[in-house]
Amino acid sequence: MKKILLFAIAGLFTAGLAFGQSITVTAPNGGEHWIIGSTQQITWSHSGVSGNVRINLVNAGGGAFGTIVAAVPVADGHYAWTVGQLTTGPVPAGEYRIGLYASNQDVDDRSDATFSIISPAVGLSIQTPSGGESWEIGSTQPITWTALNIAANCRLILLKNDQILGTIRDSFAPGQGGGSWNWTVGNYAGGLAPIGSGYKVRIQTVSNAVIYSAQSANSFSIFIAKPITKPIIFHPIENEFIRLRIELPDLVVCLIWNGSRPMVQQDKRIKVRVKNIGKGAAPATTCNLYVEGHGTRSIPVPALAANTEFIIYSQQFKWATLGHKTVRTTVDPAGQVKEANENNNKIEKSIKVISPHLNRYVLSTDICSDQN
Repeated sequence: MKKILLFAIAGLFTAGLAFGQSITVTAPNGGEHWIIGSTQQITWSHSGVSGNVRINLVNAGGGAFGTIVAAVPVADGHYAWTVGQLTTGPVPAGEYRIGLYASNQDVDDRSDATFSIISPAVGLSIQTPSGGESWEIGSTQPITWTALNIAANCRLILLKNDQILGTIRDSFAPGQGGGSWNWTVGNYAGGLAPIGSGYKVRIQTVSNAVIYSAQSANSFSIFIAKPITKPIIFHPIENEFIRLRIELPDLVVCLIWNGSRPMVQQDKRIKVRVKNIGKGAAPATTCNLYVEGHGTRSIPVPALAANTEFIIYSQQFKWATLGHKTVRTTVDPAGQVKEANENNNKIEKSIKVISPHLNRYVLSTDICSDQN
């Protein structure tokens, strides 16, 4: 019986070769590290094969773990997979291969080597204050942090000499990636911090189930400025006054994407970064992003200290037609922030969606509205 089965398999393989039928996994083909929940392209090449292909997740030992998708046109050559999702549910982190099977021609292939499915990073970190700062009491300063896959609300806590003074801000969603909040220096719930050194800020999840926490790497100081002993005198000049110079913010917005031009129905990631290139702090505002074929969306922009920047948005888009697709973004579209320069808040570029036979690779884009 075993000999008959081996002859049958050999016959099918020989028949496939005779008709020039083949299908080959090109990605992932070994060594990749894909994060659960990210979108990745499974790709393949084929010859003499038509109809649909089934995509399986295969464990390191070679056995089928489950089905990623039951039927995709083999001619597509790619499939955008939300990593970790099977038709039967999620898959744990581990080492796997991709298996392709064109059932109507009995042609299949697998990744040459295993790739890794890894869990997303989870955690918190405080970026500022990081230590060494000297902040004037009553001034407004940004507390910034990074949050990775934190589902629970967080609170900000003020410490002095590693002892808790009180809560600065309670029960807020930390977001994904960078976050920021403007603090009136010294204020905490029920009190005011005394002048001195040894201060740190801690961010901590509110939930008691699983606690994630991080704090300033080193201590910072809170000080009070010396009072002004001389009066400020204004001199009239042509019915105007010589005024104290006000340090103003200057917001600019940047568009970022890699140098790979997308084909029809292929994902393209667009990122938006906002910079404050002025000498004054900018309050929180919004940013409008228009992507042709996907409409306009409003994105919140956190408060930014002078000479700081922040990636406020990162999202994948795809288009069903060829050609140039306009991408336009404007920071502070309502003009609510008083800036040193109100004429550098908008930038517009285009992404070209191409057919498969064209060269995909061009220079990457990272351009800001102050470079126009």
